[in-house]
Amino acid sequence: MAINLTLPVEVDKPDPKADAAKPAPAKTDAGKPAMVTLDQLARELKMSPRDARMLLRLAAKQTRQYPNLGKEHVARQPWQWPPGSKALDEARKALAATPAACPKVHRRLHDLRRTAASGMARADIRASPKRGCGRGA
Repeated sequence: MAINLTLPVEVDKPDPKADAAKPAPAKTDAGKPAMVTLDQLARELKMSPRDARMLLRLAAKQTRQYPNLGKEHVARQPWQWPPGSKALDEARKALAATPAACPKVHRRLHDLRRTAASGMARADIRASPKRGCGRGA
């Protein structure tokens, strides 16, 4: 009478956690980037990603001027576009606009920078004597 003392061999099963940890491929089969990110766009236009993000948030609210930009962006998600999309063209147009062409956006961006640098509340900046109260005084 022979007794078999071999242990069962475990078959390698794919680990679902390991698959989730792997980043998605950055390029498609054709070799082109799958998505254009805000960092790439900001680097292309030689501006900081932080400023680009602020400008895009303000531009996305202007639905008449940039109709596709606000539609394609989902809140709390990164700014990214498929190459050649209308929203990407609008993002480039919004970021390439000179401050003289959109003084309201430029002033708002300047106020946000001052707020971040000085730690002042936004209400304090709006009522600041340097800028005036806006009532034509």
